[in-house]
Amino acid sequence: RSQMRDIQDKGKKIIENDVKLEKIKKLGTNNRQKEAIRFILQNGKITVNNYQKVTSCIRKTAQRDLEDLVKKKIIKAVAKSPTDPTKHYILL
Repeated sequence: RSQMRDIQDKGKKIIENDVKLEKIKKLGTNNRQKEAIRFILQNGKITVNNYQKVTSCIRKTAQRDLEDLVKKKIIKAVAKSPTDPTKHYILL
C-alpha cells in the first residue's frame, strides 16, 4: 500500500513540475535560467555557486539571472540577512 502511495506521489510531483515548467516558459527565461530551474526541481534549491557550476557563467551573471527570476516571481531568496553566506533560492 505504501509503495502505491509513493508511486502516486511521484507521478503527482512530475505533473506539478511539468505545469510549473510550462508557466515558466511563458515568462521569458533564458537557457541558463531554465537549467537552474531544472536544478531546483531536482534538488529543491540553488545557490549562486550552484548556478555558476551548472551554467558555466561568472558570478555577476549568476546573481543577475537569479534576481531576474525573483522579479518574475518564479523563485524566492531564502536568507537570514542580506549578506547571509547560506543564501539560496527556491521555487515559488
